[in-house]
Amino acid sequence: MRTRYQSRNILDECLLSSSKWSAECIRERRLLQPMKRGDPLLVAWQNTLSRKDDDAAIFDSTGKIARSFNEIEEQAAIFEEKIDALPAGAVVAVQIGNHEDWPSIVIACLRRQLVVLPLDESLSEQQRDTALMICGASALVSALSAGASAKEDVPSGNSSDALRTEHASAPIVLFGTSIGATAALHVAVSHPTEIAGVILHNPVPLREIILRQFGWWNLWLLAGPIALQLPQDLDSIANARLSRAPAIFLLAERDEIVAPRFHQLVVQAYAGEKRVFELRGAHHNDPIEGTALADLNDAFDWVLAKGR
Repeated sequence: MRTRYQSRNILDECLLSSSKWSAECIRERRLLQPMKRGDPLLVAWQNTLSRKDDDAAIFDSTGKIARSFNEIEEQAAIFEEKIDALPAGAVVAVQIGNHEDWPSIVIACLRRQLVVLPLDESLSEQQRDTALMICGASALVSALSAGASAKEDVPSGNSSDALRTEHASAPIVLFGTSIGATAALHVAVSHPTEIAGVILHNPVPLREIILRQFGWWNLWLLAGPIALQLPQDLDSIANARLSRAPAIFLLAERDEIVAPRFHQLVVQAYAGEKRVFELRGAHHNDPIEGTALADLNDAFDWVLAKGR
């Protein structure tokens, strides 16, 4: 059973009342949490908090103060209690738009060693449920606009089974851009019978980039250990060698973030059938449009035919 979180307003319904926390307790948590986890982001937050405290941290669209640094910390402590039952490494999906509680949620999840999955509010219910299933989300935090009726956003039981029951005949094709291609490859290998195909846009072989692009200047004394610490799940080359789903590769010719030679490492390692398209003159974050979009649509039909 997944933990359910839902609120019209995160402060009113999803989080506990701040009156349950004394100032002394909050101050103790400020000191203990970073030291227990050793996370550099938490340490940086603690240092900032000690300097800023009640200074304004977040402003709303009218210029009014929405949160002070101290209030962010208070809400983080409160939200942490709500997610206390989730095990380390669990995925918490957050679909709250530009809500002022974002920093508090991220801080709380860092302290509980949880993974935050941001979801855009424009996602349809089907798109959201698919994202929850693929990422194995254990909880969803959402903030509904004032006056909207509250509804549960996280399905109970096995979300994969629920999605398959509702959309039994629909093939699942993964689309991953940049680092998202790394996740797509991992999911394709982890669920080979459920994935009909993958679309990989400027794939990133993290370990190879660390070693080949950043290793030489430190004689690999830094790059080597860092590369070895990358989880196997994030090894795009290894996953490409294991994947058998039909794949479409979309490669930006002038990628200024991930050099095209690194794209080619993933393409060459990919074991399944594949179609490769070079996006002429495109940079890393350029949209897929024009002739490239037409090519993608044709190739997508090929993927669906192969996945049947």
